[in-house]
Order: sequence, then C-alpha cells, then structure tokens
Amino acid sequence: MADGAELGMEGPQTASWLGRLHADRDNIRSAINFAVADGNAECALILCANAWRYWLWRGNLTEGRQLVMSALASGDVPPALRLRALKGAGALAGEQGDLATAKRLFEEGLALARMLGDDRSLALVEANLGSWALLGLDYAAAITSYERSARFLRSIDAPRSLSLVLQNLGQAYAGIGRHERAVSVLTESLGLVRR
Repeated sequence: MADGAELGMEGPQTASWLGRLHADRDNIRSAINFAVADGNAECALILCANAWRYWLWRGNLTEGRQLVMSALASGDVPPALRLRALKGAGALAGEQGDLATAKRLFEEGLALARMLGDDRSLALVEANLGSWALLGLDYAAAITSYERSARFLRSIDAPRSLSLVLQNLGQAYAGIGRHERAVSVLTESLGLVRR
C-alpha cells in the first residue's frame, strides 16, 4: 500500500498519497513496530522511507521520528534503503529543532549517496544540509550546499525540488546581504512554481 509514496508525494499526487497514508496510519504504525520487534529492519525501513513525508506534512513529527529511528537502529539494510530512511529521519529531526541530530543523519546520508554514486540523492541531501545551516543562520554554508544541489537539479527535470532549493537559497543570499542574487534565484523559483 505504501510502496511509491515517497516519490508520489513529490508530485501532483501528493494529496491522494496523504489521504491513503492517513487512512492506514494505524496499520502502518503497527506494521513498522511489528517489523522492528521481529528483527525485519528492511521491512520497517521500507515503510518508514515511504511514509516520512506523511508524518512531516501532517504534523506527526514525534511519532514519525520515533518510528524511523527505531527502524534505523533495528539492523543492517541495503545502503540505498538506509539512505532513503536517513533523509526522512533528518527532515523530521530538523523540523523538531534537533539540528545536531539532523546534521548527523544528513551527513551519514551524504556519505552513503557518495558511496552509491546516487547524484539525485546527493543533491537532495545537500539541500537538507543547506536547510540545517540556514536554520542555524550559517548563510555561507547554506549557500554552498544549496548551490551544489541546484546545479544537479537544474541538469535533470526536477522543477519542484529545484524550486524549493532556490527559495531557501534566496533566503540565504538575503541573509548575507546579496539582495540582487536573492531576487534572481527567487524569480527563477517563481517561474518553476508557475510551470
């Protein structure tokens, strides 16, 4: 039921996916808890990797974070699956203001993305690290991460992800007083949103 939800919530089917996951939230929670208790880390992390955006966007941060951290600690899994779950765990931790944990999770994800040669994930984790830096008011680090992410996202057709990165990049440029550059990237982001 949850297969495909992570990517499905990046596009026009977001509302449909949120509805489906919300309708089965109790079953998803039970399945993750059962998989962790049964030692099936792979099953638990597949569910978490697909559901983390649901928890983030529906405000179930504590529950989602507890479930994904429990699943991450439950055993070895293929690196690509761990990477997917780390992105979600870092986003949930960051949204709750636990920036140190978010940074640690994103840095582990960055190392896995590099090891796997997964450029798309590398760009998205760079964006997450940029958000971590932006929340900590480290504008220079945020700009570095966001610019790396934007370079790759411009090379593929990822308008939603690129738009979000550019919105944050604009804030970072404004934070260091580079207002013309901020307006430039925010204008590019607006064009992508309209598209």
